[in-house]
Amino acid sequence: MTEIEEINPHAKTDSESGEYERHFKIYEGCLVVDLGAHAGHFSEWACNKGAFVIAFEPHPVNFKWLNERLKEKKAIAINKAAWDSTSVANLHECPANSGAHSFFKHHLHSDVKYEVGCLDIGPCLRALQIRPDFIKIDTESTECFILQSLFRAGIRTNMAIECHDAALYDACRALAETHGMEWLPKENHVGVCYCWPK
Repeated sequence: MTEIEEINPHAKTDSESGEYERHFKIYEGCLVVDLGAHAGHFSEWACNKGAFVIAFEPHPVNFKWLNERLKEKKAIAINKAAWDSTSVANLHECPANSGAHSFFKHHLHSDVKYEVGCLDIGPCLRALQIRPDFIKIDTESTECFILQSLFRAGIRTNMAIECHDAALYDACRALAETHGMEWLPKENHVGVCYCWPK
């Protein structure tokens, strides 16, 4: 295993800045699914708001941090990637940013990769009768695949989706709107985007 940046437990995150509650309230007793949980900042924050959290994180080092952060919380941490098929795939490591590991290798990634288990997330949640009140998706360019899986399984709920570029924003928006979701337009097309059932 290679060394990656140390995760700063005191770093200000989107959840702590109020980003995720700008449009949806995380409340006592709600069910939150965190896809691409990284080190668990959002998951822990949602738990502290009273939510029960199911968090998915495929990278082994990030998962260790996630598991540690959630061990005393009302949460389940799962060391798998959310995807649109149940399979095994190579996760490419980004040594400069522990939150940027991806199934799609680009210039920021090293030659280090991990073979990780992937779950077809929509059918998985449906089979387990999990009906989330809120889903956060931050999976480094696989957000559209995950949306397809969720919509194919009939899962439509409040969602926050991290879009890192305009092309991903446009693709996620088109997919959401095609499946009966309201999309909150974002001027710069980058960052946390929101959608919910019409």
